[in-house]
Amino acid sequence: MGNKEDLQEMLDKLSEDELSALGELISKASNKPRNRRRGRGKGKRKRKNNPQSPATNNNSFLDGVALSPDEQKELNEASKFDKKRGLDKPKIGGTILESPKFQKVSIKCMGCGKEFKISPALVPPERDRYKCNSCICRGKD
Repeated sequence: MGNKEDLQEMLDKLSEDELSALGELISKASNKPRNRRRGRGKGKRKRKNNPQSPATNNNSFLDGVALSPDEQKELNEASKFDKKRGLDKPKIGGTILESPKFQKVSIKCMGCGKEFKISPALVPPERDRYKCNSCICRGKD
């Protein structure tokens, strides 16, 4: 039973901070949830954030990051610059531009002689050679 004695020696060598950190790790490992659901169903999920305590820092992506004084100064300068330029506000609308809308063109089918309104992109280079879908599918000239 040398393993228990070796373990006891290692624990005696640890400092108070290391012992408390080890205790926290053991408690986290032992408190695993035992009520796991089987299957891929969407069950209720626990919320990690407390809705009663609002976020105090609007830079939520920097939570838990230790910045040096130079980095904090640079971050403050950048945020002031963004506010001055109006870059701190969310953009309105999407980033994709709307394509221009074209009016439909009136054209006559060379097969059946009917008039159709189609997009100008579908007009062939020689306007008198246009065929409608039904005439093209029929396969007759």
